[in-house]
Amino acid sequence: MERLESVIRIVDSATHLKGLDYEFQCIYLDPPFDLGRTFKYSAVLDGPEFKDTWDGDEYAVWLDHLLKQCKKVLAKDGILFLHMSAGQSLVPEMVLNKHFSKVEKIFWQKAHGKNTVKTKLGAVVDIIFMASESKRKFNLVYVPLDDYYLENSYTQKDERGLYGLGAIKHDKTRKGHFY
Repeated sequence: MERLESVIRIVDSATHLKGLDYEFQCIYLDPPFDLGRTFKYSAVLDGPEFKDTWDGDEYAVWLDHLLKQCKKVLAKDGILFLHMSAGQSLVPEMVLNKHFSKVEKIFWQKAHGKNTVKTKLGAVVDIIFMASESKRKFNLVYVPLDDYYLENSYTQKDERGLYGLGAIKHDKTRKGHFY
C-alpha cells in the first residue's frame, strides 16, 4: 500500500475510503454530531444540505462502518482524530473503543458558547478523540519567546517567575453578569 502525504478531502468519507489504496499516518474526521437537525448551505437557494437525523442505533452503526473503513487505510502507527460535540460524545467513544486500543480525549475549549444560554448552559467545549493502536507519540515543540513578547505579556512576577494577567471571557448574549 502506498503512503500518501498531505491530502484533504471533503467527501462522503465511508464511500470514498473504500476505493483508496493508500496508507495514511493521520486521519481527521468531523462527522455529523447526531443532533437531530437538517443542515443547509444558506448562502445558495436550494443549496446542498445534509440530514443529521438518525433512528435508534443507526448513528452507531454508521460510525462503526466509517471507522472500519478508516482503519483499513490508517498506518499501523497512525493516529485518527474524531471531532465531536461534548453532548454527543458517548456513542462515538464507545465505537472508537471497539476499534482502537488507545483512545484519549482532547477537550477543546471554544471562546464562548453560541446563543444557547437562554435555555441551557452554554456549550463551550468540543471533544476531539485521539485513537491509535501504537504507543503514544507526542513531541512538544518549544519556541523561544521574543523579547518584545516577554516584556509586554509577562509583566507580573512572583517567587516562581514571570506571569501575565488575562481577562475572563463571558457570553455577551445577556445583560449584566460581567466579570
